[in-house]
Amino acid sequence: MSVEQALWRAVHANPRDVAPRLIYADWLEEQGDERGEFIRVQCELVAGIEDDPRAAALRQREQTLSRTHREAWSAALRQFGAVGFYQGIPSQLYLPADRLLQLVQIKLTLHSNKLREAGGRRLASCRWAKSIAALNLFRCQVGDRGISALAKSMTLAQLHSLDVDASDVRAAGVASLVKAPWFKQLRRLYLSGNVIGDDGVKALVESGQAVNLRCLALANCGLTEKGIHALADWPVLANVRSLSQGGNRLTDAGAEALAHSPYVGQLESLKLYGFDGVGVRGRDALFVRLGDRVEMNSSAGLLN
Repeated sequence: MSVEQALWRAVHANPRDVAPRLIYADWLEEQGDERGEFIRVQCELVAGIEDDPRAAALRQREQTLSRTHREAWSAALRQFGAVGFYQGIPSQLYLPADRLLQLVQIKLTLHSNKLREAGGRRLASCRWAKSIAALNLFRCQVGDRGISALAKSMTLAQLHSLDVDASDVRAAGVASLVKAPWFKQLRRLYLSGNVIGDDGVKALVESGQAVNLRCLALANCGLTEKGIHALADWPVLANVRSLSQGGNRLTDAGAEALAHSPYVGQLESLKLYGFDGVGVRGRDALFVRLGDRVEMNSSAGLLN
């Protein structure tokens, strides 16, 4: 580590202590670098010298040094925005809103708002949508047309989590969703409470786009044995760590299909609350395969 690097680290390790800055300023002045003088001048001005006869001269010198060297001293940061100095060190970065939104990720929750189709369209077209990483539209009534508008959006480039639980989505909405240019990057998809039925599951399974899903919620989606078997035969299920299917029409045969699927071994959580049609046979098959990773209730014959 060079001398300058060591001095620079000391400054950053003690941001409220002026002493490391002045030591760094001494070293810079010894090297003939006017940054040393700039640090010293700003430190004196920050210390408060309103009654000092040197105040006006110090401010004038600060402005002269800043005009002469600001671009060179802030070159590494100017690609992001305007740079502000405090006690001679670059300490503030002023970013235009558009630039800031390119650098951050937004978790947007619009829980239980009546967005409907129009709201979905506006959300899909807003300029800051490109910064949304997680979008929660639970009970927002976006419907199939609102989902279709979101699916056509090219701006949701960072989206990795989408929650549209109980938002009036049907199989047609899922068919639109899987065609979204950003769908392949989704890691969490929540569709519970939407009657997508077996056709919705079919659209999801046959799309070939859900390759990165780690969490999938399909509780109370109107699935029958056909949809359950489609999920059990879905290779992508091997990537999923959390699967929720409670409240669908599952029987022993469907439970056994899940239990015997070659793709469920990596599941960390399988939520099956609300299955009244599962008996001892189906329950036992699931617990033999997945043990305490299965979460079920004890209603309607589960413990017979």
